[in-house]
Amino acid sequence: MKKTAYIIISIMLLVLAGCSPKAETELSTISATETTCEESIEANTPIYASDYEVLWDALHNTYPYLSYLQSQGIDTDEIYSRYKEDVKTITDEDAFYGMLQSMLSEMHNFAHLQVITPEEYEDYYYVNVGYMTDLGEENPYYIVLTDPSLSKRYQPSKMVENVFENNSSEADEQIFTQYYTDCNALYLKIPSFGSRMVIRDQNLLFEKLKEYPETKHVIIDISGNPGGYGSYWINNLVAPFGETYEFDIRTFYKSSPLVDFYHSCWDLRAVSELEDAPEWIDVMGLDLYLDYTYSMSDIECKTLPNAKNIKRWVLISRSSYSAAETFACFCKTTGFATLVGTKTSGDGMHTSPILLLLPDSGILIRMSDGVGENPDGSINAIHGTTPDITCKKGETPLGRCLDEIKKQTE
Repeated sequence: MKKTAYIIISIMLLVLAGCSPKAETELSTISATETTCEESIEANTPIYASDYEVLWDALHNTYPYLSYLQSQGIDTDEIYSRYKEDVKTITDEDAFYGMLQSMLSEMHNFAHLQVITPEEYEDYYYVNVGYMTDLGEENPYYIVLTDPSLSKRYQPSKMVENVFENNSSEADEQIFTQYYTDCNALYLKIPSFGSRMVIRDQNLLFEKLKEYPETKHVIIDISGNPGGYGSYWINNLVAPFGETYEFDIRTFYKSSPLVDFYHSCWDLRAVSELEDAPEWIDVMGLDLYLDYTYSMSDIECKTLPNAKNIKRWVLISRSSYSAAETFACFCKTTGFATLVGTKTSGDGMHTSPILLLLPDSGILIRMSDGVGENPDGSINAIHGTTPDITCKKGETPLGRCLDEIKKQTE
């Protein structure tokens, strides 16, 4: 049975974290010169060895792309063994944090696989603990983001309401606009779909079209957009045009305790029920799937004036990723806009990446646990989305788009 998701903000997922109890000595009295077996083992055990194994357990049992990385010449078994030796000499959290960053970079940080930075933590906190969430303490992200075992490096702003003002990096991501009078085209370059920009830019199209009422073409440039939150493009770029869309997505997962915990609110079903399961699921060890629809018919939003007479264009490139990829695939699948540029980097056709809390260090790791399927049956994270109009050598997406618009107006 297909589940329909009425999306106002991005779906937030949850994190499973566990703590290993400290071993207790069975002796009530030990002299200063005596050493128990338990103490000897503990003294010789690297401080972060347990966290290291927790991470690799998640990579093997939940992260679905190890086999793909192996096929691309990245020897993940060798990486595991080499860094396992390195972790034996690490005695402070900063060094462990840096080691994890280095290790995951060798895996190309593929499919959102990375160590969460303090700045990224603040962004997650803003969305899930503060201003934008309506799930409260039941939100699994809330659980991990407020866990007392978190590393001290992850500290929320003094007041969630002030995060926007305190985080200048995203506040400074301004939209660049240009109006081309010779073809009545409004150009908008959107650098990201950052969480704080969702509210900030909610009237962007209305303001710009009021400034340029003669607009016949809107060009949305996400060619350098690394993603963010799907609520940006759903609420700010699609809903204002006042049309009804349903966007089907099918995502596959490995059966694991983490997946069960993260997706308890979704109707995950056995792949064995499918008659049209893709061939690659066996190689990747995927045995669960989620079939759902983004329905954009119930979003409360005023409609742009003359919206039906405005043609939409979306510019993409290899730098379009994550939520920007989802928007690109939406445009191509539904016909909302014509895609111009080069193939995207993908990894957007699935539920939000999960967070893993390493229990001893309190460091957070992010990864995609779902494998999104393209409409043609290929893996979205590997193949991305191909544009409707592909740039030739030496062309820019904007230049090619303007040429196409001028051809239509001649």
